[in-house]
Amino acid sequence: VKKIPFRNLDEIGPAGSINSCVDDMLKWLQFHLNKGKVGDKQLVSESEMQNMQTPYMFISSRMESNDRSHSNYGLGWFISMYRGHKFVQHDGGIDGFVTSTTFLPFDNIGVFVVNNAASSISSYVTSYAVDLLLGFEPIDRYAKNKEDRKKAEDQQKEQKDEPIKGTHPSHPLKDYAGEYEHPAYGVFAITNSGDSLAGQFNSFDFKLEHFHYDVFKTKDNEDYGSRKISFLSNKKGDINKLSVSLEPAVDDIVFTKKPSQALTGADYLKQIIGEYQIGEMSIIVELKGNNVLIAIPTGQPTIELEPYKENEFNFKGISGYSTKFTVEHGKAVEMILNQPNGVFTAKRVN
Repeated sequence: VKKIPFRNLDEIGPAGSINSCVDDMLKWLQFHLNKGKVGDKQLVSESEMQNMQTPYMFISSRMESNDRSHSNYGLGWFISMYRGHKFVQHDGGIDGFVTSTTFLPFDNIGVFVVNNAASSISSYVTSYAVDLLLGFEPIDRYAKNKEDRKKAEDQQKEQKDEPIKGTHPSHPLKDYAGEYEHPAYGVFAITNSGDSLAGQFNSFDFKLEHFHYDVFKTKDNEDYGSRKISFLSNKKGDINKLSVSLEPAVDDIVFTKKPSQALTGADYLKQIIGEYQIGEMSIIVELKGNNVLIAIPTGQPTIELEPYKENEFNFKGISGYSTKFTVEHGKAVEMILNQPNGVFTAKRVN
């Protein structure tokens, strides 16, 4: 048993940011059993309370025994039949807390259980209490679950994912460091310190250890277990993406490496702005705003230069085109253009 610190849950406020107590939770259960009334005052109509307890979505799952039907989802409640009685329930867990809130509307029974351990004990206590209140012989669900869990653990050991021995990362560890971004999931940050990598995603901090090739895994954690992170390279051979399993029902989520913030600083970009000449064509490189670099070739559309790595930029929206600047004494002296049809050098003239 150990103390678990509170974690900021603002991003999932509706799911776990109410701090309550048993006394208030029992009032909440009584409110539902009273069909939306508190005393003589109807705060929510009976019809709306009934809508909350009406199945709208079938939940595909295996039935473990005859005493519990398949579950359905209503408006914020799971609905099923328990030993022939309507059973409305929802549980949940946040770091250090697991709760179970249950009521049987036709039996005027409500049960609230909270525990301070990462286990399913709340559901076992709920079932035991409901069995007693309904006058049934309690079923030892804990023992049954313990037996099933032991079988699952043994099966998992047999199917243990072993790394391929003798493999190494394809790059120095520093090349894996950086911020990787996904438009929906945010930023996945990787840092390098000496001979190890660490990661940070939202409010989770973790250490990484090499698994095989360019695959690393997070060290086992009681909150989120262990996950494998695959680093991917582009055609240039640079590490530019990582993929990680965040959702069990979909493919790995792919995050794209962001350029270093140092490459978008005005002072850094100012050393590159100027005019470059290649044959009869002039290319003017200038700043748009404070941190966007653009190239204006003679007689051609303006091109935005996206930072890639030090002194190297990709042509935005034009696959296969990039440029690299040769910098001497704090000033670019040439612009090397990489195109599908060859490599060309433009010399600085101004």
